[in-house]
Amino acid sequence: RLVAISGCGHLPHEECPNALLAALSPFINGLLCDLTEDSVIQQFP
Repeated sequence: RLVAISGCGHLPHEECPNALLAALSPFINGLLCDLTEDSVIQQFP
């Protein structure tokens, strides 16, 4: 999926962090929801 963030240039994480987070959140949440009980999640200290 392509999301264009209006008014943002080559560094969206610096220029428009809230808009970037809003665009990425559904994608990341979808990945997390796809995890099964058999998946291994590694936690780092």
